[in-house]
Amino acid sequence: MDRLRILTTNESALHFGLACCRVLARFLTSEKDPSFSDLKKDLEDLSEAVEALVKVGEKLGEDHTEAVGSFGRACPFPGVFQGSTHILLSTEGDYKERVRKVS
Repeated sequence: MDRLRILTTNESALHFGLACCRVLARFLTSEKDPSFSDLKKDLEDLSEAVEALVKVGEKLGEDHTEAVGSFGRACPFPGVFQGSTHILLSTEGDYKERVRKVS
């Protein structure tokens, strides 16, 4: 968390930044894609991130563009966290392929 403090002092942004790091680490280092429940467990000490993740889970069956529209603005947290996590959980392929599917 101290490394993130270089970027911001806002506690909410720090928690979402840490959550993003954990989600990406899980996807990049796991042999198989983590599940929604795996990610929820990884974030259990970050209540704001868990709340945001639950909203992502509710939208997993929806088209990515529509789901992201329901999360709110994409640049600030939690929107950027929710949109990024939704694409990772709702598509297959490597990370670059997933991002390109919605670009």
